[in-house]
Amino acid sequence: MCVFKKELEGKEIDCNFSKIDYLVGLIPLDEQGLCIFHSENKTWKNENNFSHHLGKLISYFEEDALQKKIFLEDVIFIGNIENLFNNKEFKKDISFKYSQFNENIVFSSSTFKNLNFCSVVFKESVFFTNVFVKNMRFDEVQFNSKLLITESNFLIFF
Repeated sequence: MCVFKKELEGKEIDCNFSKIDYLVGLIPLDEQGLCIFHSENKTWKNENNFSHHLGKLISYFEEDALQKKIFLEDVIFIGNIENLFNNKEFKKDISFKYSQFNENIVFSSSTFKNLNFCSVVFKESVFFTNVFVKNMRFDEVQFNSKLLITESNFLIFF
């Protein structure tokens, strides 16, 4: 079980992904006991196929009728994950709150219902090209590089 913990609004929060690993398959843990989604060890995450596990997690949230959103909060993203978010239509909200993108990320040719990037850190560039988003939140987001938006439509952006 992942040892990830954080305090939020006076409450201690544990790893949400460990609670569903029996549904998405065994989630690997690094040497510190952090799951592949919370680990900061890029080499280890690559060796353990981070994008494969992320894809399984996204599929679980998309397919489970009881899940109201795709919950990707507190995830430390690495590597080439664009194929998971490009050329798709997402019917559920996606929350990236408190996550960190350590490499460039491109969102391209996709439709999103609601995207939540509150308190996200983008260490490298983020690109939105040819996307439609009904509602996008960027409260307290940190961009350490470029934000480029082209040929995209955001109905509500705040």
